[in-house]
Amino acid sequence: MSKARMRPSLASLMAGLAVAGWMAVRSFPLQTAPQDVKDAPGVTVQQDPSKLLHRAPVRYPADAAHKGIQGAVLVEATLDPNGEVTDAQIISGPQELRRAALESVLQWHYNKELGLPPRVQVAIDFVLPKQGAPDGVLLGQGMKMGPGGPPQQMATVKSIETGSLPSTLKDRVASRLQVHVGDQLTASSVNDLMAAATEIDSHLNVTIRMSPDRNGSVVQVSLNAAGPASTPSRIRVGGNVAAVSLISKMQPVYPQLAKQARVQGSVHFTAIIGKDGHVQDLQLIGGHPLLVQAAQDAVKQWVYKPTLLNGELVEVVTQIDVNFTLSDEPPPPPPPPGNL
Repeated sequence: MSKARMRPSLASLMAGLAVAGWMAVRSFPLQTAPQDVKDAPGVTVQQDPSKLLHRAPVRYPADAAHKGIQGAVLVEATLDPNGEVTDAQIISGPQELRRAALESVLQWHYNKELGLPPRVQVAIDFVLPKQGAPDGVLLGQGMKMGPGGPPQQMATVKSIETGSLPSTLKDRVASRLQVHVGDQLTASSVNDLMAAATEIDSHLNVTIRMSPDRNGSVVQVSLNAAGPASTPSRIRVGGNVAAVSLISKMQPVYPQLAKQARVQGSVHFTAIIGKDGHVQDLQLIGGHPLLVQAAQDAVKQWVYKPTLLNGELVEVVTQIDVNFTLSDEPPPPPPPPGNL
């Protein structure tokens, strides 16, 4: 075969291999393992990644980093039957690092197939990199640069990012923020930058981080992302999870008419359990009419252990099932007919 004819053949072969490779990736997509989560520099999660389906990354709080605060935070997470974390509480660790640990753990999802206990503990280590603050955030909105200014390796502005801003706001930032690529950052210029951003729009956030080549700074101006959600006043949990917290249970009285008619089965409610653990509201989902009233009268007297989320009392929405099962005893005889 001549070289002229060989070249098209090789090209066709390479194209075929490329298509085959693409098809293989499409047919067998790679799954991202939990250990691929990129935590902030200096953060190490002491948790067997095989137990997790997925988890949120852990950030290193900027204020804690600049104060030189480090240490280990021990968190106890409560799991529902599906393996999702429904609550978490701090057992120990520096106060300034606790919120970052909680924000992450509350978004974790464990593998229920492993038969994990309803509560698991995880340690999260926060250790400052040798250079001090993590590479991620040097300064954020509302913080002030000390008299020393940024580290020398971060003094030069390498790039300015405003791409996430709306076009109208981007123009205002470009015209009013007196910072340009190549400028040398000082304590005074950084503080002026923060103040100018606030004057333009109180929702603007300025972040300064080390550039990818570690030889300068990236100045990013963006709208404030929604901060960590405040603790909700009401959460939903599964019926099995709520049942564990039941501390006082009134047994329903089996209605006489239901016994005579050999009616048995379950009555299902959606319940709101108040912050004090008492049942506040019941909504019927389903059940035999002869059993509903007896079930409702009993459940209204049930008391649960109050539920804490992030250390705050919350209401709980859950499903309650009340089962009525007849024994093998014969039904009582009907009352004699009255005299006419």
